[in-house]
Amino acid sequence: LTVEELLYALLLSSANDAAVALAVFCSGSVEDFVDKMNEYAYELGLDDTHFTNPHGLYDEQHYSTAYDMALIAKQVLKDPLLREICSTYKKSLPFDSTPNGRLAVNHNKLLRTYEGAIGLKTGFTKKTGRCLVSAAQRDGFELICVTLDAPDDWRDHTTMLDWGYDSFERRTVAEAGELEYEMDVTGGVDGKVTLYNETPLVLTMPKGSTEHDVLVTSPHRFLFAPVKQDTLYATVTVSNDLSSSSSALRARRDVTPSYVKKGWFSAIANIFKD
Repeated sequence: LTVEELLYALLLSSANDAAVALAVFCSGSVEDFVDKMNEYAYELGLDDTHFTNPHGLYDEQHYSTAYDMALIAKQVLKDPLLREICSTYKKSLPFDSTPNGRLAVNHNKLLRTYEGAIGLKTGFTKKTGRCLVSAAQRDGFELICVTLDAPDDWRDHTTMLDWGYDSFERRTVAEAGELEYEMDVTGGVDGKVTLYNETPLVLTMPKGSTEHDVLVTSPHRFLFAPVKQDTLYATVTVSNDLSSSSSALRARRDVTPSYVKKGWFSAIANIFKD
């Protein structure tokens, strides 16, 4: 089996043997792979997570929280292949010499029942109960939902995702080039230059709200001429309690040094003077 086929088996059908095979393939042993899992958890800032195995079967020292699982889900969605696998309902896999001899069916019921569902993973043991990490996307707006030990998880996730889409939205605060900021210029034919945002600025906001903060940062208190058009001179960040978005600020036009202008006038004056 290929790594991709093992990932399908793992993420659709919760194949614990596939988790072990992938761990050994990646790190040589389950123990070394678990060490890497915990190192990566630390890098992601998962303060309340500790792994002892790659498959999630019960162990007292194998634990996490709903919030940490949501952070993991956010990371998973950044990977195109994992994103595609988690959103797949069923997949044919090889069995011995038969190319399509085994069918892996996704345990995630929401893929068939919830509009925009794109994953992510179910989990169950008798000691931990029903666990579910779900994600959905509508109009480019993604939501992640996590429940641990929730007997009615399908209904809970449907209710919470509905509430999220009813209560929040992704709003473009400024299209590319729409936000402008002026910086002082020293030694130029003009004393100021207008900067524009290179990329759109988009925030998650409560519906009906427009409140957000704008922060411009730059290594320069002011600019020295010459200023070059489209050169990056600052960064703008818009933010609220839910999200933030940043863009480079670039010069709208050139600003030439004032001595260049003075030199031309002096040259012309000397011509007439002669």
